[in-house]
Amino acid sequence: MLPHEIAAKKIIPPIKGILIHELKKRGLSQRKIALLFDISQPQVHKYLRKNIDYYMELLRSMGFVYDTIDRYIGLLVDLAMGGDKERFIKVMAAIIDDLTYEYICRVKGIPPSECTVHRLFTDPYIEEFRYYVSRIISKPGFSKLIPEVGTNIVYAPRKPKTVSEVIGIPGRIIRVGVKAIAVGEPTYGGSQHLARTLLIIMNHNPDKTCGINLKYNEKLKDIAEKLGLHVLECGPHRRNSFWEDFEKCSMHSPDMIMDKGGEGLEPVVYLYCKDLNELEHIVDEILHGLLK
Repeated sequence: MLPHEIAAKKIIPPIKGILIHELKKRGLSQRKIALLFDISQPQVHKYLRKNIDYYMELLRSMGFVYDTIDRYIGLLVDLAMGGDKERFIKVMAAIIDDLTYEYICRVKGIPPSECTVHRLFTDPYIEEFRYYVSRIISKPGFSKLIPEVGTNIVYAPRKPKTVSEVIGIPGRIIRVGVKAIAVGEPTYGGSQHLARTLLIIMNHNPDKTCGINLKYNEKLKDIAEKLGLHVLECGPHRRNSFWEDFEKCSMHSPDMIMDKGGEGLEPVVYLYCKDLNELEHIVDEILHGLLK
């Protein structure tokens, strides 16, 4: 079968079934769900007649893991509830494309690291990253969290070997007046420094997939500890000792590192999370805590 036939027959139906169930749980009517997918209301009802576990089992039988599907569904549900239909369709197309070619590679016995078949749409991980970056930097007061060197956000959806496999903003996130602006489009290898710190963190705690650097503020330690985060202090660093010191701190699997800087290094706070949703939540808590 052609990739589009595989997508239409094997990938789209269970993804659509899970999405329809999740949107119904969020309170969307069958009529609104039908409008979102450009299908009839009886078709929506037909999808709902089968249990959500039925659709999950279809995907598992094709070799897809729950965590991947759960992350994709969560992103699509958020986009759908946000009302941006055009963006919803674009991201769903990217996700279907990614899952289709993952399935093709698995059937052909091609290892994921060697599966370089052509993607027709944008990378769903880039779209996921773009979505959360936009939400995070648009929060009121976020620009006050940006250090002099600028902020970046990095994300490694799959276990990376080098910084070129970590998504980041090439020009960083800077403050312009009271606004935070992302300079450049998200891309793999878009960050060097912060991506390298994430690689080190993931070597000791592979559950962390993303990170952000923030302006140094002692209050962040208190806020983080109240949230139950593991906070460590690092530095100040001697000349050229940053990476050695950072490695030692990372061995203790911190969630947040209060880095005191050193010669030529601005003090900053590093925060690492299991996913971008958690990162957004903690940034919300930090902003709320600083406003008290």
